[in-house]
Amino acid sequence: MLYIRCSHGLRPRYTTARTVETVRYMHKKTEKEMKVIVDNKIPFIREAIGQIADEVVYLPGKAFTPEAVRDADALIIRTRTLCNRQLLDWQQIPARFYLRLRLSDPQQLAYISLLLDEYKLLSRPDQPKTEIALVTSTMTRRCLQEILAQLQAEGIVPLNTLFVLQ
Repeated sequence: MLYIRCSHGLRPRYTTARTVETVRYMHKKTEKEMKVIVDNKIPFIREAIGQIADEVVYLPGKAFTPEAVRDADALIIRTRTLCNRQLLDWQQIPARFYLRLRLSDPQQLAYISLLLDEYKLLSRPDQPKTEIALVTSTMTRRCLQEILAQLQAEGIVPLNTLFVLQ
């Protein structure tokens, strides 16, 4: 999910244009249909965002609820709109994760392959054979936590996890 907080100040047209360019870039990058939820009080955005996104929903700031934003690909809100853990359930948002793991045996990489559908192994020549770094395919944080629990049960120790929103 792309999350943009607009702070217009004295240059509302400029800020809106930058916001629209960010959404356009993400739309090109993902190459999928995009649902954008926009605060209806943001000036100059209706025409521009309508040309980019496949579905645009305009809501007043107080109408941003977890149910309303659950299936959105992007949120464009004003600074006064409350956006916190209650609004965005970070556990449910698909993301990529960077992981560093310590293996008790290099053969455990085969077990990781069973648990993770898709991942990219990031290896360095100077890295010990019992430490690996990888980037997961897109999954939710809850799913990753379940996988990490299974890995720990097999003696694979997570050293570092980085959450990367799409």
